[in-house]
Amino acid sequence: HIAATFFATHNSTILKQVEKIGFHEIGIHPNFNFLLNGQGGNYQKVIDDLITLYPTAVGIRSHSLAHSCPMLIYCLEKGFKYDSNIYIPFAKNIKAFDYFGLTRIPYNWEDDGQWVAGKSFDDCGLDLTAELNIFSFHPIHIYLNTPDQAMYESVKHFYQVPEELLKNRNTSIPGTRDLFLFLLDYCTKNNIHTSTLKQYNNFLRENPINLMNEPQKYIH
Repeated sequence: HIAATFFATHNSTILKQVEKIGFHEIGIHPNFNFLLNGQGGNYQKVIDDLITLYPTAVGIRSHSLAHSCPMLIYCLEKGFKYDSNIYIPFAKNIKAFDYFGLTRIPYNWEDDGQWVAGKSFDDCGLDLTAELNIFSFHPIHIYLNTPDQAMYESVKHFYQVPEELLKNRNTSIPGTRDLFLFLLDYCTKNNIHTSTLKQYNNFLRENPINLMNEPQKYIH
């Protein structure tokens, strides 16, 4: 009963089953990195292809958090309600803000940010009693119980061979999976309210005083 938003990268039978349950949310997770690397294509097609797979998605977070003003406006035109492409590591009192009708929702924790900061996974480094925390986990790091980049780099060539990944799962020091399970347990034991980002966006739009700036209906 812990609500979550899943950002989908591809056609996934499992995610479509999750979506039918109705408790969680499916957003899209477009990959623009090949465009940035000069390999051609355009961002509209990347977004459109994922919309075809997940037509009910109203939220977006890109690989590597890549985004631009034209991309955000295009998302608005396509009916998206929010994006979550701003990562503020270990920030307190994160606040969403209005962007011409699109809600921009920052987040303040990510698994790979934990190891970039040189922090152990025995503590997330956030005040869990704060009004709002938004966590970003990568499934691969939960599966591997990744503790640092070196471990991930050593086994990532098994990316699509789950049995090999499992053989190499970290069991020696605290890792991503350990912290993930701790947080689930903490939320349950302390009756912490959880929501999808879609639900949070709906709350903000119904209570605009919670947005950093007054929302405007520039684009319909």
